[in-house]
Amino acid sequence: MRTTAHNFANRHATGFTLVELLLILFILGSLALLTTAVIDGVDEQGRYDDTKQRLTLIKRAIVGDPTRTVNGEPEISGFVADMGRLPACLRELLDGKCADADPDPAAWALDAQSGIWAGWRGPYLEILPGRDGLSFPDGWRTAGDEPNYGWIFGQHAEADGTACATAATSAAAVPDRIIVQSCGSDFEVGETAGDEYSVDYPTGELLGLNDWKNNLAGWDLIDVLFNNATGAVKTITANSLRLKLNYREDGVIKPVDATDLERDAQDFLSPVLPDANLVLPPASGLITVTAGDVTVPVGSALAGETLTLAEGALVFTAGRIAVAPCDAQSCELPVKAGEVLVPTGSSLNTSTWTLTLAGGDMKIPPAVVAPYLTGLGNNNFSLPSGVHALTLICNDVGNAANDGKRYDGTCADTPLNSPYFVKLAPRQVPPLKPNPLVWNIEQ
Repeated sequence: MRTTAHNFANRHATGFTLVELLLILFILGSLALLTTAVIDGVDEQGRYDDTKQRLTLIKRAIVGDPTRTVNGEPEISGFVADMGRLPACLRELLDGKCADADPDPAAWALDAQSGIWAGWRGPYLEILPGRDGLSFPDGWRTAGDEPNYGWIFGQHAEADGTACATAATSAAAVPDRIIVQSCGSDFEVGETAGDEYSVDYPTGELLGLNDWKNNLAGWDLIDVLFNNATGAVKTITANSLRLKLNYREDGVIKPVDATDLERDAQDFLSPVLPDANLVLPPASGLITVTAGDVTVPVGSALAGETLTLAEGALVFTAGRIAVAPCDAQSCELPVKAGEVLVPTGSSLNTSTWTLTLAGGDMKIPPAVVAPYLTGLGNNNFSLPSGVHALTLICNDVGNAANDGKRYDGTCADTPLNSPYFVKLAPRQVPPLKPNPLVWNIEQ
Protein backbone atom coordinates (compact mmCIF):
# COMPACT_ATOMS: atom_id res chain seq x y z
CA MET A 1 0.00 0.00 0.00
CA ARG A 2 2.83 2.44 0.75
CA THR A 3 4.38 1.73 -2.60
CA THR A 4 1.13 2.43 -4.42
CA ALA A 5 0.55 5.69 -2.54
CA HIS A 6 4.12 6.79 -3.14
CA ASN A 7 3.85 6.18 -6.87
CA PHE A 8 0.55 8.00 -7.01
CA ALA A 9 1.96 11.06 -5.23
CA ASN A 10 5.04 11.16 -7.43
CA ARG A 11 2.98 10.99 -10.57
CA HIS A 12 0.90 14.02 -9.56
CA ALA A 13 3.89 16.04 -8.29
CA THR A 14 5.44 16.16 -11.74
CA GLY A 15 3.01 19.06 -12.79
CA PHE A 16 2.17 19.97 -16.43
CA THR A 17 3.80 18.21 -19.28
CA LEU A 18 5.73 20.14 -21.92
CA VAL A 19 2.90 19.70 -24.38
CA GLU A 20 0.44 21.12 -21.88
CA LEU A 21 2.68 24.14 -21.21
CA LEU A 22 3.10 24.82 -24.91
CA LEU A 23 -0.65 24.63 -25.38
CA ILE A 24 -1.24 27.11 -22.55
CA LEU A 25 1.37 29.52 -23.93
CA PHE A 26 -0.18 29.29 -27.38
CA ILE A 27 -3.63 30.10 -26.00
CA LEU A 28 -2.31 33.05 -23.97
CA GLY A 29 -0.39 34.40 -26.97
CA SER A 30 -3.42 34.13 -29.19
CA LEU A 31 -5.53 35.98 -26.64
CA ALA A 32 -2.87 38.70 -26.38
CA LEU A 33 -2.71 39.13 -30.15
CA LEU A 34 -6.50 39.23 -30.39
CA THR A 35 -6.71 41.80 -27.59
CA THR A 36 -4.04 43.96 -29.23
CA ALA A 37 -5.82 43.81 -32.59
CA VAL A 38 -9.12 44.77 -30.99
CA ILE A 39 -7.52 47.64 -29.06
CA ASP A 40 -5.73 48.87 -32.19
CA GLY A 41 -8.98 48.76 -34.14
CA VAL A 42 -10.82 50.65 -31.44
CA ASP A 43 -8.00 53.21 -31.27
CA GLU A 44 -8.03 53.75 -35.06
CA GLN A 45 -11.82 54.10 -35.10
CA GLY A 46 -11.59 56.60 -32.25
CA ARG A 47 -9.04 58.69 -34.17
CA TYR A 48 -11.23 58.57 -37.28
CA ASP A 49 -14.28 59.69 -35.28
CA ASP A 50 -12.21 62.46 -33.68
CA THR A 51 -11.16 63.63 -37.15
CA LYS A 52 -14.79 63.76 -38.32
CA GLN A 53 -15.78 65.75 -35.23
CA ARG A 54 -12.92 68.19 -35.76
CA LEU A 55 -13.98 68.74 -39.38
CA THR A 56 -17.48 69.57 -38.14
CA LEU A 57 -16.00 72.06 -35.69
CA ILE A 58 -13.89 73.65 -38.45
CA LYS A 59 -16.97 74.08 -40.64
CA ARG A 60 -18.94 75.65 -37.80
CA ALA A 61 -16.03 77.94 -37.00
CA ILE A 62 -16.11 79.24 -40.57
CA VAL A 63 -19.86 79.57 -41.27
CA GLY A 64 -21.59 78.94 -37.94
CA ASP A 65 -24.46 76.51 -37.48
CA PRO A 66 -27.53 77.64 -39.48
CA THR A 67 -29.62 74.85 -37.95
CA ARG A 68 -29.58 76.77 -34.66
CA THR A 69 -32.07 79.61 -34.28
CA VAL A 70 -32.23 82.79 -32.22
CA ASN A 71 -35.70 84.30 -31.78
CA GLY A 72 -36.96 82.09 -34.59
CA GLU A 73 -34.26 83.16 -37.07
CA PRO A 74 -31.13 81.22 -38.13
CA GLU A 75 -28.12 81.97 -35.98
CA ILE A 76 -25.52 83.99 -37.90
CA SER A 77 -22.00 83.47 -36.59
CA GLY A 78 -18.52 82.36 -37.55
CA PHE A 79 -15.47 83.72 -39.33
CA VAL A 80 -17.29 84.55 -42.58
CA ALA A 81 -20.07 86.49 -40.83
CA ASP A 82 -17.46 88.59 -38.99
CA MET A 83 -14.79 89.05 -41.67
CA GLY A 84 -16.81 88.86 -44.90
CA ARG A 85 -14.53 86.26 -46.51
CA LEU A 86 -13.22 82.72 -46.19
CA PRO A 87 -10.13 82.10 -44.03
CA ALA A 88 -6.84 81.84 -45.90
CA CYS A 89 -5.58 79.14 -43.50
CA LEU A 90 -6.71 77.26 -40.40
CA ARG A 91 -4.51 79.31 -38.12
CA GLU A 92 -6.69 82.35 -38.91
CA LEU A 93 -9.44 80.65 -36.93
CA LEU A 94 -7.19 80.53 -33.86
CA ASP A 95 -5.33 83.85 -33.78
CA GLY A 96 -6.28 85.73 -36.95
CA LYS A 97 -2.99 85.24 -38.81
CA CYS A 98 -1.35 82.78 -41.18
CA ALA A 99 2.17 83.75 -40.10
CA ASP A 100 3.71 85.57 -37.15
CA ALA A 101 4.82 88.40 -39.44
CA ASP A 102 1.28 89.05 -40.70
CA PRO A 103 -0.47 92.20 -39.45
CA ASP A 104 -3.12 91.80 -36.80
CA PRO A 105 -6.63 91.36 -38.22
CA ALA A 106 -9.19 94.15 -38.00
CA ALA A 107 -10.56 94.15 -34.45
CA TRP A 108 -14.23 93.50 -33.72
CA ALA A 109 -15.90 96.93 -33.60
CA LEU A 110 -19.14 98.75 -34.35
CA ASP A 111 -19.25 100.84 -37.50
CA ALA A 112 -21.36 103.80 -36.38
CA GLN A 113 -22.59 104.84 -39.84
CA SER A 114 -23.74 101.42 -41.05
CA GLY A 115 -24.85 100.24 -37.61
CA ILE A 116 -23.20 96.82 -38.01
CA TRP A 117 -20.30 95.12 -36.27
CA ALA A 118 -17.28 93.80 -38.14
CA GLY A 119 -13.83 92.36 -37.46
CA TRP A 120 -12.10 89.31 -36.00
CA ARG A 121 -13.52 88.06 -32.69
CA GLY A 122 -11.99 84.61 -32.38
CA PRO A 123 -10.69 82.19 -31.52
CA TYR A 124 -13.38 80.39 -33.50
CA LEU A 125 -12.01 76.97 -32.51
CA GLU A 126 -11.56 75.79 -28.94
CA ILE A 127 -8.25 74.07 -28.25
CA LEU A 128 -7.21 72.01 -25.25
CA PRO A 129 -4.21 73.58 -23.47
CA GLY A 130 -1.36 71.12 -23.15
CA ARG A 131 -2.87 68.75 -25.71
CA ASP A 132 -2.70 70.59 -29.01
CA GLY A 133 -0.99 73.86 -28.09
CA LEU A 134 -1.80 76.58 -30.61
CA SER A 135 -2.85 74.06 -33.24
CA PHE A 136 -5.81 72.00 -34.36
CA PRO A 137 -4.56 68.73 -35.90
CA ASP A 138 -6.67 65.79 -37.04
CA GLY A 139 -7.44 62.74 -34.89
CA TRP A 140 -4.10 61.11 -35.77
CA ARG A 141 -2.22 64.27 -34.70
CA THR A 142 -0.67 64.35 -38.15
CA ALA A 143 2.67 66.12 -38.05
CA GLY A 144 2.34 69.49 -39.73
CA ASP A 145 3.50 73.04 -39.21
CA GLU A 146 1.43 76.18 -39.27
CA PRO A 147 -0.72 77.47 -40.79
CA ASN A 148 -2.79 74.29 -41.39
CA TYR A 149 -1.44 71.84 -38.78
CA GLY A 150 -1.18 68.85 -41.11
CA TRP A 151 -4.55 69.21 -42.83
CA ILE A 152 -4.76 69.68 -46.58
CA PHE A 153 -6.39 73.10 -46.82
CA GLY A 154 -7.53 74.90 -49.95
CA GLN A 155 -7.16 73.28 -53.34
CA HIS A 156 -7.39 69.48 -53.45
CA ALA A 157 -3.97 67.85 -53.86
CA GLU A 158 -3.60 64.87 -56.18
CA ALA A 159 -2.68 61.50 -54.66
CA ASP A 160 0.95 61.63 -55.76
CA GLY A 161 2.59 60.32 -52.61
CA THR A 162 3.49 63.79 -51.35
CA ALA A 163 3.84 63.91 -47.59
CA CYS A 164 0.63 65.15 -46.02
CA ALA A 165 2.31 67.94 -44.07
CA THR A 166 3.98 69.27 -47.23
CA ALA A 167 0.76 69.13 -49.21
CA ALA A 168 -1.12 70.89 -46.44
CA THR A 169 1.38 73.73 -46.36
CA SER A 170 1.57 74.22 -50.11
CA ALA A 171 -2.05 73.75 -51.17
CA ALA A 172 -3.36 76.91 -52.81
CA ALA A 173 -6.69 78.45 -51.87
CA VAL A 174 -9.56 78.16 -54.34
CA PRO A 175 -11.94 81.15 -54.57
CA ASP A 176 -15.44 80.60 -53.19
CA ARG A 177 -14.87 77.07 -51.84
CA ILE A 178 -12.71 75.31 -49.28
CA ILE A 179 -11.36 71.78 -49.08
CA VAL A 180 -10.10 70.59 -45.69
CA GLN A 181 -8.78 67.02 -45.71
CA SER A 182 -7.10 64.66 -43.28
CA CYS A 183 -4.49 62.35 -44.79
CA GLY A 184 -5.57 59.55 -42.46
CA SER A 185 -3.53 57.08 -40.47
CA ASP A 186 -0.61 56.87 -42.93
CA PHE A 187 0.05 60.65 -42.92
CA GLU A 188 0.31 60.51 -46.72
CA VAL A 189 -1.82 61.83 -49.57
CA GLY A 190 -3.70 58.86 -51.02
CA GLU A 191 -4.54 55.42 -49.61
CA THR A 192 -2.24 52.68 -48.35
CA ALA A 193 -3.37 49.27 -49.58
CA GLY A 194 -5.04 47.22 -46.87
CA ASP A 195 -5.41 50.12 -44.42
CA GLU A 196 -8.97 51.39 -44.43
CA TYR A 197 -8.07 54.27 -42.10
CA SER A 198 -5.43 55.63 -44.47
CA VAL A 199 -8.06 57.00 -46.86
CA ASP A 200 -8.01 60.80 -47.17
CA TYR A 201 -11.16 62.19 -45.56
CA PRO A 202 -13.44 63.74 -46.68
CA THR A 203 -13.32 63.15 -50.43
CA GLY A 204 -15.22 66.34 -51.39
CA GLU A 205 -15.12 70.00 -50.48
CA LEU A 206 -15.93 71.06 -46.95
CA LEU A 207 -17.61 74.30 -48.05
CA GLY A 208 -19.14 75.18 -51.40
CA LEU A 209 -20.28 78.56 -52.67
CA ASN A 210 -23.82 78.16 -51.33
CA ASP A 211 -22.50 77.29 -47.86
CA TRP A 212 -21.30 80.83 -47.24
CA LYS A 213 -22.82 83.16 -49.85
CA ASN A 214 -26.34 84.30 -50.80
CA ASN A 215 -27.70 86.14 -53.81
CA LEU A 216 -29.75 89.33 -53.63
CA ALA A 217 -31.63 89.74 -56.90
CA GLY A 218 -33.48 92.80 -58.18
CA TRP A 219 -31.92 95.34 -55.82
CA ASP A 220 -31.09 97.65 -58.73
CA LEU A 221 -34.62 99.08 -58.33
CA ILE A 222 -35.60 100.16 -54.81
CA ASP A 223 -38.32 102.58 -53.75
CA VAL A 224 -37.29 104.88 -50.89
CA LEU A 225 -40.12 106.41 -48.87
CA PHE A 226 -38.89 109.35 -46.83
CA ASN A 227 -40.77 109.52 -43.53
CA ASN A 228 -40.33 112.91 -41.89
CA ALA A 229 -40.92 112.09 -38.23
CA THR A 230 -40.06 115.60 -37.03
CA GLY A 231 -42.40 118.54 -36.47
CA ALA A 232 -40.83 120.74 -39.14
CA VAL A 233 -40.65 120.82 -42.93
CA LYS A 234 -37.50 119.10 -44.22
CA THR A 235 -35.77 119.48 -47.55
CA ILE A 236 -33.18 117.38 -49.39
CA THR A 237 -30.86 119.13 -51.81
CA ALA A 238 -30.56 117.58 -55.26
CA ASN A 239 -27.71 115.07 -55.77
CA SER A 240 -26.74 115.12 -52.09
CA LEU A 241 -27.37 111.46 -51.14
CA ARG A 242 -26.65 107.89 -52.21
CA LEU A 243 -28.17 104.59 -51.19
CA LYS A 244 -25.49 102.20 -49.90
CA LEU A 245 -25.46 98.46 -49.24
CA ASN A 246 -23.00 98.03 -46.37
CA TYR A 247 -21.12 94.74 -46.11
CA ARG A 248 -17.82 93.49 -44.71
CA GLU A 249 -14.62 93.14 -46.66
CA ASP A 250 -11.69 91.66 -44.72
CA GLY A 251 -13.20 92.66 -41.39
CA VAL A 252 -14.17 96.26 -42.22
CA ILE A 253 -17.19 97.84 -43.90
CA LYS A 254 -16.58 98.31 -47.62
CA PRO A 255 -15.75 102.03 -48.05
CA VAL A 256 -16.87 104.37 -50.80
CA ASP A 257 -14.30 105.67 -53.27
CA ALA A 258 -12.98 109.22 -53.25
CA THR A 259 -14.66 110.77 -56.31
CA ASP A 260 -18.16 110.76 -57.75
CA LEU A 261 -16.88 109.19 -60.96
CA GLU A 262 -15.40 106.29 -58.99
CA ARG A 263 -18.51 105.97 -56.85
CA ASP A 264 -20.70 105.72 -59.93
CA ALA A 265 -18.81 102.50 -60.75
CA GLN A 266 -19.26 100.95 -57.28
CA ASP A 267 -22.15 98.53 -57.61
CA PHE A 268 -23.11 98.65 -53.91
CA LEU A 269 -24.04 102.34 -54.32
CA SER A 270 -26.94 104.02 -56.09
CA PRO A 271 -26.52 106.99 -58.39
CA VAL A 272 -26.69 110.34 -56.61
CA LEU A 273 -30.18 111.29 -55.51
CA PRO A 274 -32.60 112.99 -55.60
CA ASP A 275 -32.49 114.41 -59.12
CA ALA A 276 -34.35 117.53 -57.89
CA ASN A 277 -34.66 119.34 -54.56
CA LEU A 278 -37.21 117.51 -52.41
CA VAL A 279 -39.56 118.95 -49.82
CA LEU A 280 -40.86 116.63 -47.09
CA PRO A 281 -43.96 117.54 -45.06
CA PRO A 282 -43.75 116.98 -41.28
CA ALA A 283 -45.80 114.33 -39.50
CA SER A 284 -48.70 116.83 -39.26
CA GLY A 285 -48.66 117.32 -43.04
CA LEU A 286 -48.76 121.14 -42.70
CA ILE A 287 -46.57 123.24 -44.99
CA THR A 288 -46.76 127.03 -44.86
CA VAL A 289 -46.71 128.43 -48.41
CA THR A 290 -46.56 131.88 -49.92
CA ALA A 291 -48.76 132.98 -52.80
CA GLY A 292 -47.52 131.68 -56.14
CA ASP A 293 -47.57 128.76 -58.55
CA VAL A 294 -47.32 125.00 -58.04
CA THR A 295 -47.38 122.52 -60.91
CA VAL A 296 -49.67 119.57 -60.19
CA PRO A 297 -49.96 116.15 -61.89
CA VAL A 298 -52.07 115.99 -65.03
CA GLY A 299 -55.61 114.89 -64.17
CA SER A 300 -55.78 116.59 -60.77
CA ALA A 301 -58.93 118.53 -59.78
CA LEU A 302 -59.73 121.36 -57.36
CA ALA A 303 -63.04 121.73 -55.53
CA GLY A 304 -63.02 124.53 -52.97
CA GLU A 305 -60.03 123.88 -50.70
CA THR A 306 -59.70 120.19 -51.63
CA LEU A 307 -57.17 119.33 -54.30
CA THR A 308 -57.65 115.78 -55.61
CA LEU A 309 -54.28 114.70 -56.92
CA ALA A 310 -53.42 112.29 -59.67
CA GLU A 311 -50.18 110.33 -59.23
CA GLY A 312 -47.06 112.32 -60.06
CA ALA A 313 -45.26 115.21 -58.39
CA LEU A 314 -46.00 118.61 -56.94
CA VAL A 315 -43.45 121.15 -58.18
CA PHE A 316 -43.22 124.26 -56.00
CA THR A 317 -41.72 127.27 -57.78
CA ALA A 318 -38.89 129.11 -56.02
CA GLY A 319 -40.02 130.99 -52.93
CA ARG A 320 -43.23 129.08 -52.24
CA ILE A 321 -41.65 127.42 -49.18
CA ALA A 322 -39.44 129.53 -46.92
CA VAL A 323 -36.92 126.76 -46.20
CA ALA A 324 -33.58 126.46 -48.03
CA PRO A 325 -33.09 125.56 -50.81
CA CYS A 326 -36.81 125.94 -51.65
CA ASP A 327 -36.70 129.63 -50.77
CA ALA A 328 -34.47 130.25 -53.79
CA GLN A 329 -34.99 127.18 -56.01
CA SER A 330 -37.88 125.01 -57.10
CA CYS A 331 -38.65 121.93 -54.98
CA GLU A 332 -40.63 118.77 -55.67
CA LEU A 333 -42.71 116.27 -53.74
CA PRO A 334 -43.59 112.87 -55.29
CA VAL A 335 -47.27 112.11 -54.58
CA LYS A 336 -49.78 109.30 -54.91
CA ALA A 337 -53.37 109.81 -55.95
CA GLY A 338 -55.20 111.36 -53.00
CA GLU A 339 -56.54 114.52 -51.45
CA VAL A 340 -54.71 117.52 -49.99
CA LEU A 341 -55.99 120.80 -48.58
CA VAL A 342 -54.88 124.12 -50.06
CA PRO A 343 -55.33 127.70 -48.78
CA THR A 344 -58.68 129.35 -49.41
CA GLY A 345 -58.65 131.36 -52.63
CA SER A 346 -56.32 129.05 -54.59
CA SER A 347 -57.19 128.25 -58.22
CA LEU A 348 -56.29 125.55 -60.77
CA ASN A 349 -55.57 126.07 -64.48
CA THR A 350 -56.22 122.69 -66.14
CA SER A 351 -54.65 123.86 -69.41
CA THR A 352 -51.20 124.20 -67.84
CA TRP A 353 -51.93 122.15 -64.69
CA THR A 354 -50.79 125.09 -62.63
CA LEU A 355 -52.20 125.61 -59.14
CA THR A 356 -52.06 129.27 -58.14
CA LEU A 357 -51.79 129.26 -54.38
CA ALA A 358 -53.06 131.85 -52.00
CA GLY A 359 -50.78 132.30 -48.99
CA GLY A 360 -51.42 130.10 -45.96
CA ASP A 361 -51.15 126.46 -44.90
CA MET A 362 -51.24 123.49 -47.22
CA LYS A 363 -51.95 120.08 -45.65
CA ILE A 364 -50.43 117.03 -47.31
CA PRO A 365 -51.21 113.81 -45.37
CA PRO A 366 -48.29 111.33 -45.08
CA ALA A 367 -50.40 108.73 -46.93
CA VAL A 368 -50.25 110.90 -50.07
CA VAL A 369 -46.43 111.12 -50.12
CA ALA A 370 -45.01 108.71 -52.72
CA PRO A 371 -41.67 106.86 -52.60
CA TYR A 372 -38.65 107.96 -54.59
CA LEU A 373 -37.34 105.36 -57.06
CA THR A 374 -33.62 104.61 -56.99
CA GLY A 375 -31.52 101.44 -56.85
CA LEU A 376 -28.08 99.93 -56.45
CA GLY A 377 -25.63 99.44 -59.28
CA ASN A 378 -26.07 95.65 -59.40
CA ASN A 379 -29.21 93.55 -59.85
CA ASN A 380 -27.67 90.32 -58.54
CA PHE A 381 -25.36 90.59 -55.53
CA SER A 382 -23.48 87.57 -54.19
CA LEU A 383 -22.75 88.43 -50.57
CA PRO A 384 -21.20 86.46 -47.69
CA SER A 385 -23.45 85.37 -44.85
CA GLY A 386 -23.77 87.93 -42.09
CA VAL A 387 -25.75 90.98 -41.06
CA HIS A 388 -25.58 93.73 -43.69
CA ALA A 389 -27.33 97.10 -43.85
CA LEU A 390 -28.95 99.50 -46.32
CA THR A 391 -28.33 103.15 -45.50
CA LEU A 392 -28.78 106.53 -47.12
CA ILE A 393 -25.46 108.32 -46.91
CA CYS A 394 -24.47 111.92 -47.48
CA ASN A 395 -22.63 112.38 -50.76
CA ASP A 396 -20.45 115.41 -50.06
CA VAL A 397 -17.16 114.79 -51.85
CA GLY A 398 -14.32 116.81 -50.37
CA ASN A 399 -16.07 117.46 -47.06
CA ALA A 400 -14.60 114.84 -44.74
CA ALA A 401 -16.77 115.99 -41.83
CA ASN A 402 -20.03 115.07 -43.58
CA ASP A 403 -19.22 112.79 -46.51
CA GLY A 404 -20.36 109.19 -46.06
CA LYS A 405 -22.37 109.81 -42.89
CA ARG A 406 -25.78 108.20 -42.45
CA TYR A 407 -28.41 110.77 -43.44
CA ASP A 408 -30.92 111.76 -40.76
CA GLY A 409 -32.24 115.11 -41.92
CA THR A 410 -28.70 116.44 -41.61
CA CYS A 411 -25.17 115.30 -42.39
CA ALA A 412 -23.52 117.25 -39.59
CA ASP A 413 -24.90 115.51 -36.49
CA THR A 414 -24.78 111.97 -35.12
CA PRO A 415 -27.74 110.11 -36.69
CA LEU A 416 -30.60 108.97 -34.47
CA ASN A 417 -32.41 106.85 -37.05
CA SER A 418 -31.74 103.18 -37.76
CA PRO A 419 -30.34 101.40 -40.83
CA TYR A 420 -32.31 98.72 -42.66
CA PHE A 421 -30.65 95.44 -41.68
CA VAL A 422 -30.31 92.56 -44.15
CA LYS A 423 -29.61 89.14 -42.58
CA LEU A 424 -28.11 86.42 -44.77
CA ALA A 425 -27.66 82.88 -43.40
CA PRO A 426 -25.96 79.95 -45.22
CA ARG A 427 -28.29 77.87 -47.41
CA GLN A 428 -31.33 79.92 -46.42
CA VAL A 429 -33.80 81.68 -48.72
CA PRO A 430 -32.45 85.24 -49.11
CA PRO A 431 -34.71 88.08 -48.00
CA LEU A 432 -36.74 90.07 -50.50
CA LYS A 433 -35.79 93.67 -51.07
CA PRO A 434 -37.73 96.24 -49.01
CA ASN A 435 -40.81 97.47 -50.83
CA PRO A 436 -40.52 100.31 -50.11
CA LEU A 437 -37.50 101.12 -47.97
CA VAL A 438 -39.00 103.43 -45.33
CA TRP A 439 -36.28 105.89 -44.35
CA ASN A 440 -37.05 107.75 -41.14
CA ILE A 441 -35.84 111.30 -40.61
CA GLU A 442 -35.68 111.99 -36.89
CA GLN A 443 -33.77 115.26 -36.61
